[in-house]
Amino acid sequence: MNRNLFTRLACFLIFFYSITFVLSQILQISINDIQQTVSSFGIYAPVIYSVILLLSLIIPFNPISDFLIINVAVLIFPPQIAIFFTFLTHSLALCINYHIGRRFGKKILNIIVEEKNFQYVEKYLKKLTIRNLFFIRFFLPISSIAGADIVSYIAGYERLPFVKYFIVSIIPWTTMNIVYFTTTSYLSEKSIFLYFLPAVVIVGIPILILIGFRYLKRDK
Repeated sequence: MNRNLFTRLACFLIFFYSITFVLSQILQISINDIQQTVSSFGIYAPVIYSVILLLSLIIPFNPISDFLIINVAVLIFPPQIAIFFTFLTHSLALCINYHIGRRFGKKILNIIVEEKNFQYVEKYLKKLTIRNLFFIRFFLPISSIAGADIVSYIAGYERLPFVKYFIVSIIPWTTMNIVYFTTTSYLSEKSIFLYFLPAVVIVGIPILILIGFRYLKRDK
């Protein structure tokens, strides 16, 4: 039973990534394309950046990574502008994705999971608490799957208290944004070769932590 369930979930994730990959190959959208599009709007550029970022966070199968868009903001805007508009966009995305999970979560789960396995899956979904949600959010961007904020969907589905969910989500995201935008802006002025260093650190540290936990469990 469990093997069949995991097979269905794996097929679902592969389907997600396949659609996203195909769309990205067809559209061939690069960081330069996004940068030119946003810059062309002049004083309205921050608003356009927010709209594009929001769409990347709430629409599954989107071919444009939110992490890629945030890198564009570093190139175009001063850190203060980038932090402010990213905060507004993340706040709105958290609200929308939570309510999507609350409204449609059960229907989506019924499509993926067979009825006999439903309680088994629900047992694992209930492990998402306000406390561990706070730590999960520090794993941005790997907490998103194929452009879908699965964590927010689960939070909405499990009807976690919205205010607490929002606070423990926005604080880690905003903290990382402040660190990322300020350090990237500073380092890129020193050398263009240091531009991607903060991004590598933000993505690399969570991966190293996950690998570390895996080895600790194996030793036990």
